[in-house]
Amino acid sequence: MSTFVLVHGGWNGGWCWEKVVPLLEEAGHEALAPDLPGSGDDPTPIPEVSLQGYADRISGVLDAQPGPVVLVGHSSGGTAVSQAAEQRPDKVETQDSSCHRFWQGETLWHRHGHSPFF
Repeated sequence: MSTFVLVHGGWNGGWCWEKVVPLLEEAGHEALAPDLPGSGDDPTPIPEVSLQGYADRISGVLDAQPGPVVLVGHSSGGTAVSQAAEQRPDKVETQDSSCHRFWQGETLWHRHGHSPFF
């Protein structure tokens, strides 16, 4: 069976997967739903939160697994999943994200031709 690493989006925590985790486990899979820095029960101060910190947290979870995982990211968690998958390609069996996937060096500006915030 597979190990699933489920990554939440913004303004959430690993708790948002609480209905999915038991279903995966009942099917014989292992399911992990870590809190990203500054989210859920993680105590990281908000000024220290960054996309790199998210990717590093996910990479740490990947490193702790004996083999490749199914890496799932929701919303902004999908962006962090993409970056972590680039950092640890040998630890990712499959990746699925419900967000825009950014390629190395690509930004929202590249994707949309302007900042999405202005």
